[in-house]
Amino acid sequence: MSVSFGAMTGHLIHRFSLPPFLVTLAGMFSARGAALLVGVQPVGLDHMVNLSTSKSGLGSA
Repeated sequence: MSVSFGAMTGHLIHRFSLPPFLVTLAGMFSARGAALLVGVQPVGLDHMVNLSTSKSGLGSA
């Protein structure tokens, strides 16, 4: 899967003379969005899931 994804980005860079940094950045965002759709829990937000049940000491009497 990742080999084909990398080949696709390489093809876009070569065929259309696009800047490699921007194509790689766009690929990263699209892969992250796909992982967000497929995954059960949002990617990178797992520390915020239990925010309401945490004992942070803020506002607790």
